Amino acid sequence: MPAFLIPMAIGGASSIIGSILGGSARKAQEKMINAESKRNDDMFRNDYYKNQLDRTENLAALQKAHKYLKERAGIDAKTAAVTGATPEAVAANRKANMSSYSDLIGNIAAQGSAVRDRIRDRYEANRSNIFNMRNGLAANKVQQYGNLVSNGIGLAANSAMGMAGVPAGTTAGTVAKTAGKPMEWTVV
Repeated sequence: MPAFLIPMAIGGASSIIGSILGGSARKAQEKMINAESKRNDDMFRNDYYKNQLDRTENLAALQKAHKYLKERAGIDAKTAAVTGATPEAVAANRKANMSSYSDLIGNIAAQGSAVRDRIRDRYEANRSNIFNMRNGLAANKVQQYGNLVSNGIGLAANSAMGMAGVPAGTTAGTVAKTAGKPMEWTVV
């Protein structure tokens, strides 16, 4: 085998091995990005569409309010019996207590809207990050393909120079024919 073909064969083999390893690493990255995207979508669906009254802190507030109103109703019933309050007064008292419970539920609903806004903002930020990761991966693919083509052209040029009798180690971009001396090359 001529000496000029050895570096070309080594370069070609290393390009092929590099492409294979780069491709498997890219596939692993794509798989990881897809898994993160699915996790983000699932988390959004679970959190965004969740009934805000079922959230732990809201359940605790509702249970506490319910317990307080139940105790208050017992106290009000005893007070009405002792003082001889009219049924209208007892009903008005119950209405006031239920109004406060209703206000609590309204406040929870308003907080739920703010919570959903934060969940949506987090989801959009994560989607943007995933989009940027995918763009980076695509740009990396383009760069690797460009490098592969460039290396192939370089190997072909070096091979052609070797067949033309250019000394080993000379690159295609630095060769110039010396005037008046056919087949003699110098590095510039």
